[in-house]
Amino acid sequence: MRTAAGVLAAVFVVVCVAARQQLFGLRLNLETKPVEVATFLVTVFIAGFLQHYLATQVPDRRAEKNILIDNCRDCVAILKNCRDVFWTCYESGKMTKANRTSILGYVRSLANGLESLQAAIGLSQFASLNGKFQAVKDAYFNYKNSLTGGGFPAKPYRADALAEHESAYRALSNQLQALMFQINKQQ
Repeated sequence: MRTAAGVLAAVFVVVCVAARQQLFGLRLNLETKPVEVATFLVTVFIAGFLQHYLATQVPDRRAEKNILIDNCRDCVAILKNCRDVFWTCYESGKMTKANRTSILGYVRSLANGLESLQAAIGLSQFASLNGKFQAVKDAYFNYKNSLTGGGFPAKPYRADALAEHESAYRALSNQLQALMFQINKQQ
């Protein structure tokens, strides 16, 4: 940045000296016109203000987007871990105490993660996305119901539970991914 400013200053000085010496057909008019000075000062002020605004606002917005997207990714990771435990239970045909504890822990962690994500969205510059968060909540409750509803935790998962779980898993995963894309598109 300093190099560019130095180069511009050097070019300005060379052009002023050339105009003063009337080289290359250049002339330097030393008559001061108040309207032109005011226009120049307003232009410099606007350029400085825009530079300051963009330098402070753009990184802040990107940092907020990164935080929100990381929160979404954390929720997706918890969701995948929960699905893995479900698959373990489904394939083995039994529900151990450790599996029950894991599933309930992941469901609780997912609920806390989604709550934290919603709070972070509300505190960010993208609070307008909070209205779209209801679809994520609905998908979460549907997923939780498919995972822990029915005979949970006393019985192993039924045969039809696989299709129900996968459908609810995809719906919640898609909602979280859509939210990440919406966050990233925010201006």
